[in-house]
Amino acid sequence: MNEQLPVFGPTEVFVDEDVTPAVVVRVAYALSREQLLTALSIGFTEMNPDRDAVNLTVDEVRREVEGWLHAAAVYELDRYVTQGQLTAYPPEQQAVMDALAEAVERAYPGVDR
Repeated sequence: MNEQLPVFGPTEVFVDEDVTPAVVVRVAYALSREQLLTALSIGFTEMNPDRDAVNLTVDEVRREVEGWLHAAAVYELDRYVTQGQLTAYPPEQQAVMDALAEAVERAYPGVDR
């Protein structure tokens, strides 16, 4: 079913200001009209609600939707990163974390490789 859906984006690569990026990961979301409208309305009202909603361009709409999806995901990721930094892994979990870090390096090699 998803192969038959129209595909849009990404309009740009979104980067968190406080992070030095290592790779670009592209993610595709299959969204309902209600989810699209919700993402647009939140992005629109949080970024600049004084704009004229009637005259939003296609590019502006797509950037707002994708930007909000990015922001929500990064917010949740940062919350988990902070949580992990605040708790030390017990020695029995550290081996698993080391293996997961190595798996990330294999799956997402940086430009210096």
